[in-house]
Amino acid sequence: MGHTIDKNKLGVFLLVALVLGAGIYVFSLKQDFIEAFELYQVKAYTTGFEYGVLRTSDLLASIVSLGRERALAETNANTEAVPVLLYHGIPNKARGDYDVALDEFKQQMIALKLDGWQTITLDELYRFKKGEIALPEKSFLITFDDGRKDSYYAADPVLRSLGYNAVMFVATIEPNVLEESNYYLEADELERMAKTGRWEIQSHGHSASRPTVIDSNGTTEHFLSNRVWLREENRLETETEAEARIKNDLNQSEDYLEKLTGKDVIAFAFPFGDFGYAGANFEEAESIVLAAANEIYPLSFYQADVSLRGRRFTAEYPEPGGNSFFIARIELHPGLRGEELVRLMNGVSARTLPYEDSFDEDNDNWIITWGDVAYAGGNLEMKATAETTGSMTILDGSKTWQNYSFKAKIRDFRGSNLYLIFRFQDDNNFAACNFGRDRVHVEETINGRREVIRGANQILLYPASGFDVEVRVSNRGIECLYNGQVVAGSQFLDLALSNGGIGLKGWDQTLGESRILIESIIVEPYERVGTVQW
Repeated sequence: MGHTIDKNKLGVFLLVALVLGAGIYVFSLKQDFIEAFELYQVKAYTTGFEYGVLRTSDLLASIVSLGRERALAETNANTEAVPVLLYHGIPNKARGDYDVALDEFKQQMIALKLDGWQTITLDELYRFKKGEIALPEKSFLITFDDGRKDSYYAADPVLRSLGYNAVMFVATIEPNVLEESNYYLEADELERMAKTGRWEIQSHGHSASRPTVIDSNGTTEHFLSNRVWLREENRLETETEAEARIKNDLNQSEDYLEKLTGKDVIAFAFPFGDFGYAGANFEEAESIVLAAANEIYPLSFYQADVSLRGRRFTAEYPEPGGNSFFIARIELHPGLRGEELVRLMNGVSARTLPYEDSFDEDNDNWIITWGDVAYAGGNLEMKATAETTGSMTILDGSKTWQNYSFKAKIRDFRGSNLYLIFRFQDDNNFAACNFGRDRVHVEETINGRREVIRGANQILLYPASGFDVEVRVSNRGIECLYNGQVVAGSQFLDLALSNGGIGLKGWDQTLGESRILIESIIVEPYERVGTVQW
């Protein structure tokens, strides 16, 4: 007896088999992508709920502790400095030194929100830098480099839950050339991001993120900071050819993104933070790269140490009169808890006076510019290394200070000179009271040129039991004090040093000899009546 085939059942079976087969095929192609995004939609979208719970518990705690100041409270104060954060990827689990895991990212963002921090846009940062607008206290910018999928799909629900926005810097060769990618965002995704209003899509160059061949041996180095080897002509490109190549790359990226998103592109992030200083065969690269970036983009971002080019303050301050600005970013690495990021952000922001530090705990407030500086048993220890004649540190966030007294309690001093630095703007512009063993003088450095303004012969004992040194600065007047007594001064500080922060420095002509142990510092507002009598 023959069997008849149920055509409907057969059709359903074939359809299921087709769908299943297609699913297996797609999974095989996209396995890395699917594994990388495991649970993202669930884990990231819980942020709104988590924030609501944390905020409620936080507000209840505020009611119980009425005397405790809360950053969530409304404030009309304006900020004097804006920190900028940099992330690379936000995978489920951090891989290497440049990824921040999703759970860690969420807790960082929630902690910032609870502390009262709010994001700004690129245009707001640009106008703030130009001095055209004021921004509220605790304003900051979030940026992502490399145009990675895991950054967008992980971070977007978190940003949406908290009312935050961010910038994504994209290397346009990726979505332009690679039609499909498990790693980089593609053109349709970038369009979708731009339409949300939460994301600004900006330039990471076109090919600038790709290594380039720089010699006949096939050695590869950074695209922007090196001259390219022209294999067919068996030579290096000329400086003129390199300049044209760099400008073309930056222009190509700007044009592509503006056509794709329909929005202005005003910012560029240097790949690897290299703006020309890390080249192997191109000494002129830095000036050419910076000139090209400034010609095309009002804002240029880097992620290298802020000490590059003599800059020491981490956050961004207004620079009225400028048209193009060079923006440093705080690069986030795995292992930073939310409360630690909040403490870091508050530390790099503009500080207000009075300010005290008893060095009870290790923090990032003091920027090391030279030698070795570390917390040691409730003191700040500054000492020369075996390769240096001294050490130096600057207090982050103090750049806007103007008239103040700066007193340091010294526990131990070895070496020939101890400096109290004041009105510090950068490595090339600052002043100091220089306390030597037999002479004290006021000195200033303007555009890298050091000059002694006024000095006096003084035999200072610097006892082992400790002593105080102090500088008082009001307008152009300076007084240097030892144990409360004025020992040097001047009323002719350069007008260019009308504001700036504080620091300390130790020096001795013998390598490794200088050492200063600071027990505490106190900085208070100071306005002198009359002129300095010295």
